[in-house]
Amino acid sequence: MSKSKKGTVAIQSVKGRLRLCWTYNRRRYFLALLLDDTKLNRATAQMVAARIEEDIRTQNFDESLNKYRPVECRQGEIGALTLFDRFIRFKASRASVPTVSKYRGLQKTLAEYLGADRSVTPRDAAAFLDWYSKRVRPITLAARCGNFATVWDWGIEQGLVQSNPWRQARKTLPKVPAPQPKPFSENEIKRILELFRSDSRLQHYADFVEFRLRTGCRSGEVAGLRWGHLNHDCSAIRISESMVRGKRQSTKTGEEREFLLSKPIQELLLRRKLDECNPDDLIFTTKNGGVIYASNFSEQYWKPALKELNIPYRKPYNTRATFASHALYKGVSPAEVAEITGHSQDVLFRHYSGVIQRSKLPDLWD
Repeated sequence: MSKSKKGTVAIQSVKGRLRLCWTYNRRRYFLALLLDDTKLNRATAQMVAARIEEDIRTQNFDESLNKYRPVECRQGEIGALTLFDRFIRFKASRASVPTVSKYRGLQKTLAEYLGADRSVTPRDAAAFLDWYSKRVRPITLAARCGNFATVWDWGIEQGLVQSNPWRQARKTLPKVPAPQPKPFSENEIKRILELFRSDSRLQHYADFVEFRLRTGCRSGEVAGLRWGHLNHDCSAIRISESMVRGKRQSTKTGEEREFLLSKPIQELLLRRKLDECNPDDLIFTTKNGGVIYASNFSEQYWKPALKELNIPYRKPYNTRATFASHALYKGVSPAEVAEITGHSQDVLFRHYSGVIQRSKLPDLWD
């Protein structure tokens, strides 16, 4: 499959059907033509590609893509609910259970509004968002609109739908600033670890908490971590699985990542490691040797600990934001932090850079 260069439109063949692919304003676009990959149809595709390139060059590009669809390609689009069915089947083997459940819930809500399995126009999308805004907060509405856009982007790549009505509808939503994470300070981290190490009720989970603070791994990733994910001397780790509600599955993004561990974490793991540990055994467990459930840990140990320390409550997941923010502040490159945490660099810049210490206006002249 060919990859389009900046400013050019590539013609691709996906399962014997033609589509166009290009980048404009740092966003990736796909236009499924619903045409078989034949010599004649490639000539048609080339004409459409040339028109898009010219519009980009002259700043007349139509982001809705309606301008570029040949009339003969505008039929055959599947209904919104069927699109959701196919997307969920695709996602089921790749995403976490909560993520799949979220999309099933969105499908149910959309079905309630549409009343039938039909396509969604930009006007439909805007009307739905207006209706849905009476049920959810503005920040949730923006997030859910993004989820709908994800489904339709996937549908475009698969040649199931022609355009993404949610991209246009999202522009009509009021701008809602994303809530900034509130990482724990160095002083708070020190106090939290000291309490977990010294309190007999909490000691069993001290290593679990320190590992999360020092690596920034997701809750399920740490809960599902096995000795087989480490090398022989615990100096390197592979994050390839997650434990969610007691079920083992792939990571949130479906991708594996590997990185070297710091000396304190290496020593922590070596202290826990038995001479004959089973590669399939969990590294961190409950007091009874079971799987650590995020909600149970939070209610029984995390919340009481923060209350005792008089530290404003933040979810255990905040250990991830804490690691990312402190790492960036200490000068670790965004690329390296992203490789360790599994974030995109864009997410790191938008949510974590500048959280620990705000930018300072430089003194430019004497």
